[in-house]
Amino acid sequence: MPTHAAKVILLAAVGLVAASGPAWAEPTPLVLAIGSNEGLSSEEPLTYAEQDARAFIDSLKRRGDAADTWLLLGDDIMNLSATIDAMIARARQLSTDDVVVYFYYSGHADESDLHVNGVRINMIDLEARLGEIPAGLRIHLLDACRSRGDVALKGGFSRTVGFAIDLETPERLEGVERLHSSSPVDA
Repeated sequence: MPTHAAKVILLAAVGLVAASGPAWAEPTPLVLAIGSNEGLSSEEPLTYAEQDARAFIDSLKRRGDAADTWLLLGDDIMNLSATIDAMIARARQLSTDDVVVYFYYSGHADESDLHVNGVRINMIDLEARLGEIPAGLRIHLLDACRSRGDVALKGGFSRTVGFAIDLETPERLEGVERLHSSSPVDA
């Protein structure tokens, strides 16, 4: 997937944090990006997954939104547990309400697992592990084909009658936001 997709996803994620308004304290982002051009042995290698993971972190750094970053590419995935442990330790030094965890993945996947350099990583287990990081807000971005069974077909938008949205600016943001770039049938 070209790097412009990573930029679109990044803008959406940063927009969520920016939408919190001035009442929210300055957030402290903890960023984990994983990119793997190699999936399982049966999958064709990707061209841009590792480049997109680097670009995601670089984009946050240029904005001044990423002092604490961890980048895992290909074989680095064997360090995933230790990396999350380091993120937990860093978050414990901060006020939980001020911590924003960004998780970005670019590579192969299916509806239950990320496929990283020949290794399957269960998404439910990974999400539970990321949930151990003390944070007020978590933003998970999956740039992977077939990454979820609960999303509409890519490009499969239908027109409907418009409606008004009334947004109030909260004192602070909290919760988990998940963004997926594709559907279960994209290759």
